[in-house]
Amino acid sequence: MTYLAFDLGASSGRAMLGKFQQSILTLHEIHRFENNPVMIEGLLSWDVPTLYDHIKEGLKKAIVACDDDLVSIGIDAWGVDIALLDEHMSLVRMPLHYRNKENIDQNMESLFERVSKKHLYQVTGIQSLNINTIFQLHNLIRHHPDWMRHTKRIMMIPDLINYWLTGVTGIEHTIASTTGMLNLETKSFDQHIMNVLDVDSRLFGDVFDPGTKVGPLRQETCDGCDLHGINVIRVASHDTASAVIGIPFTHQNSTFISSGTWSLIGKEMSSPILSDDAKNANFTNEGGYGGTIRFLKNISGLFILQELQKAWEDQGLWEGYEDLERQAATYDTRHAVIDVDDSMLQRPGDMEQKLIDHLDERQMAVPDSPGGWARLIYESLAVMYGKRLRQLDELTQTTTSVIHLVGGGAKSTLLAQLTANQTGVSVLVGPCESTVIGNIVVQAIEHGEFQTLDDARKAILTSFPPTLFTPGQKI
Repeated sequence: MTYLAFDLGASSGRAMLGKFQQSILTLHEIHRFENNPVMIEGLLSWDVPTLYDHIKEGLKKAIVACDDDLVSIGIDAWGVDIALLDEHMSLVRMPLHYRNKENIDQNMESLFERVSKKHLYQVTGIQSLNINTIFQLHNLIRHHPDWMRHTKRIMMIPDLINYWLTGVTGIEHTIASTTGMLNLETKSFDQHIMNVLDVDSRLFGDVFDPGTKVGPLRQETCDGCDLHGINVIRVASHDTASAVIGIPFTHQNSTFISSGTWSLIGKEMSSPILSDDAKNANFTNEGGYGGTIRFLKNISGLFILQELQKAWEDQGLWEGYEDLERQAATYDTRHAVIDVDDSMLQRPGDMEQKLIDHLDERQMAVPDSPGGWARLIYESLAVMYGKRLRQLDELTQTTTSVIHLVGGGAKSTLLAQLTANQTGVSVLVGPCESTVIGNIVVQAIEHGEFQTLDDARKAILTSFPPTLFTPGQKI
């Protein structure tokens, strides 16, 4: 059996085929594409129709690449952002990007005047971030009432793609948990919170657990490709939830770091942590597979480096990540460190000048090459990982035995070693494609290839043995 996973990230997307043979998973990338936001009436927005065109292109390529044994399809994507649909199930407008200026700049206190931050945390377990769906909705109601007046359905990005593929609506639990409106106990949208927002929870539709079937591809989706009867599965459609599924945890008290556009550091838990200390530290309790909780902290990750890369490409200075790694490994940043969570560094555009201003303000040396900037960012990320790991261990009352580093950042051996050195904890690197693997694993469990997630993780460990980095090694 072959499974097709679409992983939509904030900067790019890809379609990958996966197949287990004697419990060994092989992956085959068949389509990769950029995810470029667009400006519409001065608002940064997601070009979801173009993303969907790439999804359909991936379906066509899947038919050519697999041996008539494709059994299902899964979609995962980033969280918090929403699509507004009208009575005809057409987009009211392109979904706003979480980095849109209105989202970054909005004042969360105006909502806290109506429902306390403590109440929200006790009910949902979700950290207060200005980009969360709850605050985005609050902003839309106040500043774009015409859009909301025409809205008859609200969908998260992966649920929108599922609907376009199958014609079936509904919201998957792990992505729903990122909204900041889902009740931890009932696993449904909290009525009191929805009343405060003056939003009908029925606009989101029913909430489904990961691993449930959405439905078969509809006829118009299959035009041009022979995929009639192929089902779409609701995988853990929040990309971080899929990434955690794809980690072959080998030790008790393991910590994961999913390093991509964002970095997420946390632990897979059996129950949420709702203490005042957790709330004050702004840790979050997101839904995971099989009723688990991802207790984690968001860190502004490789977005900073990605923004610099765009400028280097324009200037003809970009020669690829391999060359960048080589430069960074030998660069001395003279102990300069940036605060990667500085709100100014979360905004797109002119990142190098923002970093220069950031360093000048702190009287720190400014790098003079792409390799220097990369080294500065990697070192700063590692410092933040160490800081957040100490908080994580204190809040969970555990001592981390090993860190699993996955995602795009896991491709950097420099970042892995710096992380081990800064945290004082051994780092197991890989698999880099943990998000796609987690997507595929949920499909495989649904089709009976594995009875449990533990069984699937054993196969992941065999298929993708991690690389060990121990603390104290010279770089």
